Amino acid sequence: MISGDELSQAVTVAIGLVILVLVLAAANAGDQSAIWRTVAYAGMIGLCTIVALLAMAGISNAVTVPGAVAASGVSATRVVLGNLLELVGALGAPLFLVPWTRRQLARLLHTFRPESTINAVAASMYILVLIYLVSSQVSVDQLRALKQSGATPALWLNIATNQLPFLVVAIAGVGLFVRRSIPETLQRLGLYWPGWRWIAGSAVVAVLLVVFGVFFDAMMTRLTPDVSSSINDISQRLFSSITNPAAALAVALAAGVGEEVLFRGALQPRLGIVAAALLFAVLHTQYAISLASVEIFILGLALGWLRKRAGVTGAIIAHAGYDLILLMIPFVVHK
Repeated sequence: MISGDELSQAVTVAIGLVILVLVLAAANAGDQSAIWRTVAYAGMIGLCTIVALLAMAGISNAVTVPGAVAASGVSATRVVLGNLLELVGALGAPLFLVPWTRRQLARLLHTFRPESTINAVAASMYILVLIYLVSSQVSVDQLRALKQSGATPALWLNIATNQLPFLVVAIAGVGLFVRRSIPETLQRLGLYWPGWRWIAGSAVVAVLLVVFGVFFDAMMTRLTPDVSSSINDISQRLFSSITNPAAALAVALAAGVGEEVLFRGALQPRLGIVAAALLFAVLHTQYAISLASVEIFILGLALGWLRKRAGVTGAIIAHAGYDLILLMIPFVVHK
C-alpha cells in the first residue's frame, strides 16, 4: 500500500519532471524557431525565479524563526549561507542565456555550441541544479536528516523517483521527436553496441572500480571514522529493501541505465567529462559533503573515460556491474 509520504514524493517528482521536459522540448525546438527559443528562455527564467524566491524565504525564516533552525541541528548562519548560495545560483544561471556568456564558455569547452538554444538552456540548468544541490548540503545536515527520518524507501519508489526521471530528462534533453528520431537519439546518447572486446573491458572496469572503492573507503574510515560510520548506516538503511539478488539486479540496472544515460549520454558531450562527473558526485546527496563525494567524482571521471571508448553502453555495464557487485556482497557473505 502506498503511504501518504510516498504518494506526495511521487507527485512532486512527476510535476517537476513534466516542467523540465517541457522546457527542454522548447529548447530543442528553439534551435529552429525564435518563438520556441523565447518560450524556452522564459521557462528557464521562471525556474530560476522560483528557486530565488525559495532561497529568500529560507533566509527570512532563518532570521525571523530561530527556533525552527535550531531544531534542524544546524546554525542560523549556516542556513543563511546555504540559502544565499542558492540565491546566487538562481541569479547566475540565467547569465548563460546571454550570448556573450555562452561565447566565453565555448572558449573553455570546445564541445559547447554557443549559438544553440538547447546548449544555452542546458548550461543554465546545470548551474542552477549544481549550486542548488551544494547549497542544500550547506543549509541542511544531510547525514543527520537521513538518520532521523528512519524511513526506508520502497524499491519501486526508489527506481521511479530517482532513476526513471534521469532517463526521461536525458531523452527529452537530446530532442527525441523534436529534432531527432529514435535511431538518432540512441546514437546521440551513445547507446550502441561497442563490440565484445569493450563489453568484456567494461566488465573489467567494474571490478577495478570496486577494488578502488574498497581501498578508498578504508582510507576514508581511517581519516573520517565518524562520517564513514554515518554513511555506512544510512546506506544500509536505504538499501534494506533489497532482500534478494533479483532486487539487487533491478537496482543496479536502474542506476546504471538512468544515471549513465543522463550524465555520460546527454550531458557529457555538451559540457565535458569534468562537469558531468561533478554533478554526478553532488547529486549523491546521501554522502553529504565528504570524502565519499570525492570518491564518486573519481568514479564519474572513470565512467566518462569509458564512455569515450565504449559508448554509454560500456559505461552502463561498468556502473551496473559495480553496483551489483557491492549489493551482492551481503548475500554472498551471509550465505
